[in-house]
Amino acid sequence: MGWLIFLPAVFPALRLLPAGLFTISRWWLRTARRRAAPAATLTLAALLIACGGDAPSLSEAVPTPTPAAAAPSPARLVPAASPGAVNPILATKTLETGRQRVAFLLVGQKALIKTPMAEVTARYLGDGAATDGETAQAVYHPWPYGIRGAYSTELTFDRPGPWRLDIAVADADFAAQTVLPLEVVDQSPAP
Repeated sequence: MGWLIFLPAVFPALRLLPAGLFTISRWWLRTARRRAAPAATLTLAALLIACGGDAPSLSEAVPTPTPAAAAPSPARLVPAASPGAVNPILATKTLETGRQRVAFLLVGQKALIKTPMAEVTARYLGDGAATDGETAQAVYHPWPYGIRGAYSTELTFDRPGPWRLDIAVADADFAAQTVLPLEVVDQSPAP
């Protein structure tokens, strides 16, 4: 029956019905109007005070973040590409010791490189000189619709530290070499 209270306010024609039916609703409307005016005034005043005044500007209120002093990621240490060079992009973000699947993309001057195979040699860089590691063939796997894809292979990393992948691709019309520095951890922080 609570919805009957609002009917006369919304539909004035209902006030023409017998007086006893909407007596309570008329009383409620008069009382509610008397109580609503002061409450609305106080709410409006509170909003004006909260939104106005001498509030600091957005640039003063939000602190400016300072750059972290962390070392850059090894994958970001690849120098800028020269024309005709191949840039590798590491798709496997965390590598740990042992047998690991490594995925990467190769980007040429105009588009992604999609040769069917790439030769990958893992080299450990931790002792000051590049130590030869395992050599494997990485296979290109196209993604849905064939627009992009990634190379993947499995490599064994016998110790944590800085590593480098020497990548060579060759096709009938194209041949290039590039390097991909990466960091191998003893145990992955991700489960």
